[in-house]
Amino acid sequence: MKQKVLAVSPGPVVSARCAEEMAAGVAAQLDADAAVATTGVGGPDSEEGRDPGTVYIGWWVHGQTGSRLYTFDGTPEEVLEATVAAVLTDLLRAMDAAERRAS
Repeated sequence: MKQKVLAVSPGPVVSARCAEEMAAGVAAQLDADAAVATTGVGGPDSEEGRDPGTVYIGWWVHGQTGSRLYTFDGTPEEVLEATVAAVLTDLLRAMDAAERRAS
């Protein structure tokens, strides 16, 4: 689905590239000014050679993409909660940076 709908390149999905491509794909599909995406390993087991708690957050804001790698501790539910908080922070930072560039 990631490749078909969001135009994500084939390959590992737990990566910065995948997070950025998903965010760009969401923005394109929705004709949005900003979009965010996450990919990672919630746990309890490793995936793609990545430890549980490994999360990439990607964003697309007015044509600019970026991503950040996080390593969260805890249960899958705690990893999800930490991811949501980080998503909001990263998206706000990216939107603020885009606004400063436009000024």
